[in-house]
Amino acid sequence: MTKKKSATRLRRSFTPEFKRDAVRLVQEGKTLTEVAQNLGMARNLLEYWKRQLEQKSPEAFPGHGNVSGDAAEISRLKKELRDAKEERDILKKRWPTSRTTRSEVPVRPGAPGDLPGRQDVRSPEGLPQWVLCVA
Repeated sequence: MTKKKSATRLRRSFTPEFKRDAVRLVQEGKTLTEVAQNLGMARNLLEYWKRQLEQKSPEAFPGHGNVSGDAAEISRLKKELRDAKEERDILKKRWPTSRTTRSEVPVRPGAPGDLPGRQDVRSPEGLPQWVLCVA
């Protein structure tokens, strides 16, 4: 029985300074292929870095976790919308003790006069009911 060794490739990461220096070498007159071979990387990666630097020079190569201004604003607005929807859904829920309108008064079973200053309305069979106050 033979054991297979899995070929694991390490993902290399490059600093923004390294990327800028590599692109600068290309801009100084060396070919993409020559610079890529000297640095031990793929030519298309170096070409991608060059395009990135040309298109968005100040915001090129943001790094891990660093986002551009627009992306940060979009992320903030999405979070704010998610929070507002969550709050709305909580407030929409009907709680069993909450009234649907201000004019509703619960009818509660019990002896009349157990709460001073309140008139009690008795329900048949002692079941809780809602009574519409007309004032």
